[in-house]
Amino acid sequence: MSYSEAPRLGSVKLGISQLNQVARGHSNSRKPFYHLQGLHLERVWVQGRVTGLQQGELSLTDGTANVLVSLKAFKEDAPVLSLGQYVVVVGSIKGSNLSQASVLSPLGNSSIFIYAHKVAPLIGDPEERMQLWQEELALLHRSVYPDRISASNMSQ
Repeated sequence: MSYSEAPRLGSVKLGISQLNQVARGHSNSRKPFYHLQGLHLERVWVQGRVTGLQQGELSLTDGTANVLVSLKAFKEDAPVLSLGQYVVVVGSIKGSNLSQASVLSPLGNSSIFIYAHKVAPLIGDPEERMQLWQEELALLHRSVYPDRISASNMSQ
């Protein structure tokens, strides 16, 4: 798929396991871009619980899979986060050959991670938040772009 052929949305809300379905394409300038079932992914929006923290990155789970999130865009202004905290992450998908940059799920797409543009803690019970997020994704994928993104991989 070429860059000009892929329809675009702002931030596409996805379950982390859906990142395993992301494919890489190239624009005319050879700059890579990522798409999901033909939908160009400028940015993705995921939510979940923080399962790991290191200098400049975090690991996030939504109950379907885990993903590495780079916080390098924040430099000294990185949000203060803690393990178990429920957060929203908006960022661009990046590819890498780094072994630590991976979606840690049964499908294991080891070349994808999220370069965060926004990370914000959300208040409330993380388990309740996660359930609401899964319900929101299911509704969104049924009603807004049902022919574009398969909802079959969103929940365990």
